[in-house]
Amino acid sequence: MTASVPTTTCTRCRAPVSETKKNGNPYLRCARCRTREAATTAAFEHGPVYGRPCDWCGEEIDPNKRAGAKCCSIECRSAKSINARRVPCQGGCGRLVRSRKFSPESKCRTCMAIARGCLTPGVRTCGGGKCQCEGCYLAKRDARHAGNLKYRELHGESYSTTWWRINRPDQFNLPPAHRLRLFERDGWLCAICHEPTSLTFSYTDPLSPTLDHIEPQSAVLIPDHSDTNLRLTHAICNKIRSNRMEPDTVIAERVRRRRQYQETYSLSSLTLIGK
Repeated sequence: MTASVPTTTCTRCRAPVSETKKNGNPYLRCARCRTREAATTAAFEHGPVYGRPCDWCGEEIDPNKRAGAKCCSIECRSAKSINARRVPCQGGCGRLVRSRKFSPESKCRTCMAIARGCLTPGVRTCGGGKCQCEGCYLAKRDARHAGNLKYRELHGESYSTTWWRINRPDQFNLPPAHRLRLFERDGWLCAICHEPTSLTFSYTDPLSPTLDHIEPQSAVLIPDHSDTNLRLTHAICNKIRSNRMEPDTVIAERVRRRRQYQETYSLSSLTLIGK
C-alpha cells in the first residue's frame, strides 16, 4: 500500500501544498511562495554600499542599509512623502501646504483664519489651544450646524442617536426606518386609547408616536424587542402605562382623566390671566 501524502494549505496564497520536508512534515507554503521569499531575502543580503546620497537632506546613507534605501532616516523619508503632497496655498499667500483629502480648497492656517473672520490670524493658538474670538466661534458653530443637518439628511437621525444605538446595544433604540414601518403597520392609531397619533415626534407634544413594549422590559431578564412585542402608542399613554401589567382599558381611563385635568387647569389659568 502507498502512503498518502498529507495535503495542507499555503499560509500566504491559500493554495494546496502536497510537498513534504526531509523529516516528513509538510511545508507551510507552496513552492511559488517559497521561491519568492528566497528571492526577497537574497535582495536584502548584500555587502555595504558607499556613496549614496539621501534624496531629502543630501547626506550619505549608511552603507549597511539595504540597497534600495533612498533616505538616510525615517524622518527624511516622512518629510519627503509629505512634501510630495504639498500644493500652493489657494489663499494667495504663496506658501506650500499639504493637500487635504476632504476639503476642496487647500489653505494654510493663516488664510483659513482670515477667511472665517478671525481677529488674531497670526496667532496659531489662543485661549487655551482654541481661538475664542467671535469670528472663529461663529464659523465653527455654522460648520457644526451644517454638518449635523447633512448627517440627518443622509441617515434620517442625528449623530448622537446613531452613536448611542451602536455603543449601547442594551438600550432600546431602533433606526428611524424601522420605526416608520411599525407606525405604518399599526395605521398611526394608539393601541391603548385607539385615537390617531401625530405624524412627527416632538418632546413637547403628548400625542407624539412612540413604541410601547407589550411585555415591559423590566418584567423579564432579557427584554423582547421584536416587532410582535412592539406597538404604537401616544407619548402620554406610554408614560402613564410605564411598566404596569394592567388592561388597556384601565390605562385609557387614566389617560382620559389626565387630559381632562390638564384641559381644566389650562383653561382656569387662562381665565385668571384674563382677569
